[in-house]
Amino acid sequence: MLQLGKIINYAKNYTDDVVRLVKQTDSQPVTCVIDSLPISPKLAGNLATDCFQRSDVLSFLRSGGSAKKLVKFSHEGSLNYSQLSDDFINSCDEMAMAIDDLNDRSFAKRISSSGDLFSYDEICNMNDCMKLEMTADDIIRCRGDYALYGILKDEVKLLSLDKIKHYIEEYVNKLQVFKKNDSASNFEYTKIINKFIKSSNDTIGVDTLYRGEQSRFQIKRLLKLLAEKNKHPDKLVKYTPDHLFSTTDDLSVLTDKYEYADKCFIKIIGVKGKCKGIDVNKLLDTKNKFFNQKEILLPSTCEFEVVEGHIENGRLMVTLRFISN
Repeated sequence: MLQLGKIINYAKNYTDDVVRLVKQTDSQPVTCVIDSLPISPKLAGNLATDCFQRSDVLSFLRSGGSAKKLVKFSHEGSLNYSQLSDDFINSCDEMAMAIDDLNDRSFAKRISSSGDLFSYDEICNMNDCMKLEMTADDIIRCRGDYALYGILKDEVKLLSLDKIKHYIEEYVNKLQVFKKNDSASNFEYTKIINKFIKSSNDTIGVDTLYRGEQSRFQIKRLLKLLAEKNKHPDKLVKYTPDHLFSTTDDLSVLTDKYEYADKCFIKIIGVKGKCKGIDVNKLLDTKNKFFNQKEILLPSTCEFEVVEGHIENGRLMVTLRFISN
């Protein structure tokens, strides 16, 4: 995994060389342009599409864009690839050390093969969960967090619509208050909202949903999963956010009206007729302080397939395919 961070840096530091090479000949194969960087073809092949598609990067360079656009987005936020790669390397090293400390090598292999990124504490907690009556799949799915295990497994009663509206209004308008109360009540709010969404007979009527991801850890997770997908193209690589997942069906919310996608932009396909979610505007009406965001709230138990990722206008662009609620 150290190689991944190094190649990200090479892709950034030698952009000028790639621009020069691209200008020399547009007919040159993509692999030749990448191989001309001062890294081995094997390493280049490992990452070439881990974080971005080579063709997309070359198209961006041919357009005459400056090299710095691959590092910083023009709006307030930025995705600093140099800083991200260092942080990513450290996180992967931390995970590797934690896995090495596990006595159960079969379990360690299963964690590694998931392709996901886990912190040292998460892996220690997963190891502790092995002493409980939990399957290895459940332990990995809940990331060693017994509270998350409860969200995934516990059955709750469906409350009145007014009570559910209150929880969702608090989530939308007072997120920090919601999180504090939710944690204090053993995540009953999240469980009830999940139950409400899943009990609905309606499914989302649009083809695609969008999300601007700001969490640094989630971005690193997505990078790790993209790397796994690149190594094993035929493998079903899953991404599970494990928190209530706010999305929108209006692309302009992320690109024109707001700048929430200034770091990582997520496109979710395969939702129409399958995925269940809450139309927050329809449910809360004037009580929604962020009506213009046109929010569609998905349950915290959603699973997605990682399809691909690339760089566009300084953003990490990730495509996910909906699997289940």
